[in-house]
Amino acid sequence: MSDAPRVALTFDVEFADRPTHAVATPAILDALEAAGVRSTMFLQGRWAEAEPVVARRIAQDGHVIGNHSHHHARMTMLTGAGITRDVRAADAAIEAATGASPRPWFRCPFGAGARTLRVVRRLADAGYVDVAWHVDPGDWTGVSAKVLRRRVVDSIGPDTRRPSEAGSPDRADDTRAPLGGVLFADVARWAW
Repeated sequence: MSDAPRVALTFDVEFADRPTHAVATPAILDALEAAGVRSTMFLQGRWAEAEPVVARRIAQDGHVIGNHSHHHARMTMLTGAGITRDVRAADAAIEAATGASPRPWFRCPFGAGARTLRVVRRLADAGYVDVAWHVDPGDWTGVSAKVLRRRVVDSIGPDTRRPSEAGSPDRADDTRAPLGGVLFADVARWAW
């Protein structure tokens, strides 16, 4: 591995809290492919069941697949058995849709549980390690491309992981613009 600075691009691919269609995710995949960039995509199990064609494309395009739970519940709100059930359900759904195991990568929904020993132990027992992020651009809040660009570029440094939401149709246009403008022009030199 090179000593050059690098950024890991990560995406949480999930259902939003409203009806969605797989519009933004294919656009993101197209942009990543055009730039020759691979990322890590944390898939929600229910999403993978509903969008198996897009889920399979993520794997076929060479992106690393991770588990983002089945129901997108805060892991800290679940019992130990509930955590195990949710993670295993997502694991099965993701593998069925993509043909790839998401192990060992897991991202706690909302980051809830990433630093909670009870949750971390349950994840480890299921064969997972939680992958948090360093920069949360807040793209899920509907900010403009200009604001997103400033947040990301100003926060980026060596070994930065940046999450992004990739499942909402009402963000599809906003998502494509920042990806093209921020990630691939300004940080492509760090992507791996």
